[in-house]
Amino acid sequence: MIKHNPPSPEPLHRAIARFGQATVLVVGDFILDRFVNGVIERISPEAPIPVLHGRGETSTMGGAGNVVANIVSLGAAAVPVSVIGADLAGDSLVRMLRELGADTA
Repeated sequence: MIKHNPPSPEPLHRAIARFGQATVLVVGDFILDRFVNGVIERISPEAPIPVLHGRGETSTMGGAGNVVANIVSLGAAAVPVSVIGADLAGDSLVRMLRELGADTA
């Protein structure tokens, strides 16, 4: 007979409670994810693909930016390190990071 003793959740609860005291360095690719919402009204005659008429667009942080957002949501401080382009997408990423309270200096 095999006896199963599940691990106690207490060590995890203690670690999460202390997470607000942590500062986490995040090194990686910060990606701007763009989602286009719309209506498909027909299939393209040139290829079997739908033609989308865009009705709206949202942008969120992907890659390491998503990691920063998760760290901040758990109460820790995040220090992002990456190379970001000097363009509109880069500006959007920096703005989103600042809104989260991440150190962008």
